[in-house]
Amino acid sequence: MANLYIHEFSTGIQVDGDGRDWVSRGFTGDYMNKTLNPIPTAIHSAITNREFAVAEGASREDPAIIGREIEGTTERWSVVAVVTRGRDDRGRSVSLYRYFLAEGLGHLTDILCWLRTQGGLLIFDPFDIQTIRQPHQYDTVQTSNVPIKSELQNLLHNEAPIIIPYNQPCTPLIIDAMAKEKSRGIEAIAWAYKVEALETPTRFQVIQAVSEKAEQLLQKAKTTTPKLSTVVAEEGQIKTAIKGLMSREKPKLDQLKIFDSALKNSKIDDNYWKIIFDSQGAKDALSQGIYSASMVRLMTLQAIARPTHLFLFLGWMQKRENQSAHYEVSERFQQEVLNTVRGQCSEIDNRITEGVRWLIANLINYPDQVEPAVWLFKLNTGLWGNAYQTQLKQKLKDDFNFKKAYPREYFSSLATNNHLKFFNNKAWEPILDDLDKAWNSNNIIFNKEYLPIAQLFENLEDYSISIFFYYLAQELVPKEVFDKAEISSFRVYIYGIHISREVTDWEEALIFIQKIGGQIVPVYFVLTLLILFTGLGFGGGYLIGNKTAQNASNFHNDNIGQIPEKIPNAQASNSSPKPTSSANPSQQTFPSPKVTQKPSSSKTTASNQSPQPVQNELTVKIKTAVNQFESKDKTKESLEGLAKEFITVHNIKKEDVENAIAQALAKNLNFQKKNTNPEKEEWVKAIINYQAYFMQAKEEHRDGIIQKNGNTYNTLKCDIAQNYLKIKLLSKPDICTKNTRLNPPKTI
Repeated sequence: MANLYIHEFSTGIQVDGDGRDWVSRGFTGDYMNKTLNPIPTAIHSAITNREFAVAEGASREDPAIIGREIEGTTERWSVVAVVTRGRDDRGRSVSLYRYFLAEGLGHLTDILCWLRTQGGLLIFDPFDIQTIRQPHQYDTVQTSNVPIKSELQNLLHNEAPIIIPYNQPCTPLIIDAMAKEKSRGIEAIAWAYKVEALETPTRFQVIQAVSEKAEQLLQKAKTTTPKLSTVVAEEGQIKTAIKGLMSREKPKLDQLKIFDSALKNSKIDDNYWKIIFDSQGAKDALSQGIYSASMVRLMTLQAIARPTHLFLFLGWMQKRENQSAHYEVSERFQQEVLNTVRGQCSEIDNRITEGVRWLIANLINYPDQVEPAVWLFKLNTGLWGNAYQTQLKQKLKDDFNFKKAYPREYFSSLATNNHLKFFNNKAWEPILDDLDKAWNSNNIIFNKEYLPIAQLFENLEDYSISIFFYYLAQELVPKEVFDKAEISSFRVYIYGIHISREVTDWEEALIFIQKIGGQIVPVYFVLTLLILFTGLGFGGGYLIGNKTAQNASNFHNDNIGQIPEKIPNAQASNSSPKPTSSANPSQQTFPSPKVTQKPSSSKTTASNQSPQPVQNELTVKIKTAVNQFESKDKTKESLEGLAKEFITVHNIKKEDVENAIAQALAKNLNFQKKNTNPEKEEWVKAIINYQAYFMQAKEEHRDGIIQKNGNTYNTLKCDIAQNYLKIKLLSKPDICTKNTRLNPPKTI
């Protein structure tokens, strides 16, 4: 015997009449005829979220029945709702609900079988008084599964929700069996029997209509309503929190925490967030151009939740021409959220970070969004601006310096891209290959698609990054960018690459004069040359200008020793100028850097003065480390000894330890594959990378060897314990306390 406790509660109404003839005089705002109190939070949220709502109730003689499994954060329930149509004291129809519920999933069939034993379906009855803490008891041994008819079995191949024809003989138990098979144990079960219309039809697996008209309406709703992959019981709570956040300038921390918790819920995907925000007015704000303060805050929240749609927010903000009030609303709201959160909402921080990285990478697809992106990132008191200025800008520069030190031509992506801090994002994957080619000038193909990214960093006054992307876009950098960066030379050395700027016509003339020799040149001759080079003569300027372009390039090479190697660090402005609409180019806030007409497919060769690759030195290191890989107390023995220590001393599974060691060094390493020379070489490269980037070891200490109880061994040991296995070492090596990556500074 297996007893199941079945609780119930009903819609609360004020009743006028007796058990045979009664009407409703209004809702009480509470539930009646309850066997438990309070109503479980997850079920209450689902009801509030209209998960059981019928648009039109069935008659009392032919009730609608809805079955649904509900999963909350800590709750699991099976619920069957019986919906009948009653009357109020004015003669109007009203849908009344009687809910039956059992704790745990998988009990919908049990509840239906229990209802069958009650001598008829238990419909809403205000006079069927129930007592709290006295639920119904049912022996689940009586539960039996029903077969699905062949004609209904064929419907299971259809996309959910499956709509059973209104005239097809069926029962709630059969529909329950169909929904169970359709869900395949992956989704929570949800079905509806004999309904006229549902408010959320796409949130069910199987539905049977009560009439031909109802069937047509449900089929239409199926094709026009967005399909959710799952249903979240807390949706009502989430919507309430969003309503609260969008209604006031100063957000409440508890509402932000609800929002943050929802962001962590893997069941709420991007499509789910779109439906949630559209239900609050985001769709209308976009289509109708609504810029009220509440809508601006709503769209700002949506930009947080949906980082890959950040351009949707920026485009909407930019679309409102010649007005700035909506920018100020968003700025104040961002500042208040930032001040309120203060590190207490980790997923909001993660989404902001993802948005920054995604936005920059995708400017190549949205070149018209440079100006609003500048506004967003220059706002130091804003969410995205603060994240960029205080964290991500430095991470981006660190990644450039790292890839400069170890370009892919010497180390595979297995080793080099494992510890990237800014580029380790899907949005940057298509760009990384072009970035790597920048350090191999024989293969680089300049691509103008990178101009928007270059212009973004120019306006953010991050000139080193801007110059790098101008180089990727068109090889030569606009002169005004060098001027802004206070670079007086024609050429600069950035992230291991010598990059030249454009040469003006006047400069071409002066270079030509120097090249033809002679320190004393008649004034009239100089003036004539200047006229020719500036195109003011009789067409000869173009010809001579083209001819002297090569001379200018040679001039750059001849004078490279006079060129400074550093760019002054420029601090981003605290101001947040408002972007103007692209429809008003004359009112642009930010300058549009000049685009040099350079063939996108042109190639360049390395300068004679470019540093020579250190391939020979690295090759020697790798070869030496590979040869010593299996020596006593060296790499292989050290790795296996480290694994054994974690397994025996800390009682951790062998598989977990081996995966942690491999992952700490490089994502795709396999602990079991370190026997052949190619396999050993991959380990050596990963170790050199680890020593250089994670340990920040000096060049002479980057040997690719793990010596037992040496610095690399002990650092790796602490790294694995802290960041991968999440355990405390019984004895922590001294070197671990010196590594800032293992002991980051405390933040207040």
